[in-house]
Amino acid sequence: MNALELFGVISGAASIIGLIYAVYYAKQSKKQKLLAYDCSAPLPLATALSQEKDYKMQILFQRGDGQEHRLHGVHVSFLRFANFGTEPIRKDDIAPGNKLRVEIEGTKVLDIALTSMSRNVCNIAILPTQEKRAFLSFDFLDFKDGALLKILTEGRPQKMQLLGDIIGMPQGIRTTKSLGKSPFLNFLALSLVILIFLTSFAGAAWVFHSI
Repeated sequence: MNALELFGVISGAASIIGLIYAVYYAKQSKKQKLLAYDCSAPLPLATALSQEKDYKMQILFQRGDGQEHRLHGVHVSFLRFANFGTEPIRKDDIAPGNKLRVEIEGTKVLDIALTSMSRNVCNIAILPTQEKRAFLSFDFLDFKDGALLKILTEGRPQKMQLLGDIIGMPQGIRTTKSLGKSPFLNFLALSLVILIFLTSFAGAAWVFHSI
């Protein structure tokens, strides 16, 4: 086998490898669970601060069950989450050992409420709040299905997170800011496929021209 024939074999092999990789990459891109979230900055709703020494002010916060709390301030924050992948996330995909939940650190949590959801058929719900966390449930989340949560706290939260494990999502729950890294990786993979095809095409053309 001379150099010309060897180059033709290598070009053909590169074409086959590139085709196989392109098909595999396309299948992986089509099926993906990707639950992500982001949080807003906390905004003060009410404060009870006074420079006077002969009196003090407090805010009365009363829950629906009639329980009252006297506070020095109230802040509101919002957390939204959605499935940005193309594969649905179902209720059974939530790992029983590490359930889906919202956790707040650094301040007292007054209330966590569901403000809106993408579609009522998803049946997104919040279980009763437990101190600084609240567990979430849903029937399913299709592409871009999600919800917006309103979180009331006494002070400014140091951290708000959406935690838990989703079966089929080994990378874990991500923030929307981290999703900006994915397009670069996708571009790199796509560039590799294009480069392989261009190399094989150029080799085939050179062999055809030589013959």
